[in-house]
Amino acid sequence: MDVFKADGLGRLHEVPNAKVFLTGTNSGASSISVSPNGQWLVAIEKASNSLDVFPIHPDGTLGTVATTKSATPGIFATVFTPNGQLIVSENQPNSGTDTSSISSYTINSNGTLSAVSQSLPTYGNGNCWNAITPDGKWAYVDNAGTFTVAGFSIAKNGTLVPIGGTILSTLPDGAANLDMTVSGDGKFLFNLQSGSGAIGVFSINSDGTLNQLGDIEGLPKTVGFNGIAAL
Repeated sequence: MDVFKADGLGRLHEVPNAKVFLTGTNSGASSISVSPNGQWLVAIEKASNSLDVFPIHPDGTLGTVATTKSATPGIFATVFTPNGQLIVSENQPNSGTDTSSISSYTINSNGTLSAVSQSLPTYGNGNCWNAITPDGKWAYVDNAGTFTVAGFSIAKNGTLVPIGGTILSTLPDGAANLDMTVSGDGKFLFNLQSGSGAIGVFSINSDGTLNQLGDIEGLPKTVGFNGIAAL
């Protein structure tokens, strides 16, 4: 991984002697995320099913990696809560039905990880990306392989609890809801339905449940859209 610094005009400049390597070649790196306090960078190595945690030095360079093997297969992406807990998506092999799951961790002072909630089922397949509300109360999952949206509450210590029956919305077959994001005010959830060429829009209720408001249509279908962000 390379490290860059942004100047006052938003231009990126490579930090000298800051390159670091993951623990193996052909590691299948799929995700990186930075903790809210700016002290840790987490990378996923799919090939070894590992979570790599690097300390971030004041000059932006990265320290010695601490690697934790996931107890659950298929880790794919990470996202931090505002309190600094790590939420991990687990897109387990789709040889079975409803095999995906979600876990949460805390980062210890030496960079190792301690599980808080381990492998809670999302009752679907294809959990690649998760979205967290700005207040850190709710986490949402796109089960892209089974076209559903799942939801969990997040306690201050990172404990995950399913919202209702876990599945909050079922989309049409073939929606391929690959990614999702939450608006900056925490009122709306959007998911990218690459298969149908649409963006699903949901309002977020006070109890974490969702109201499906409809779709923003008109995107090309099945052309490989993979990411979405909201302000």
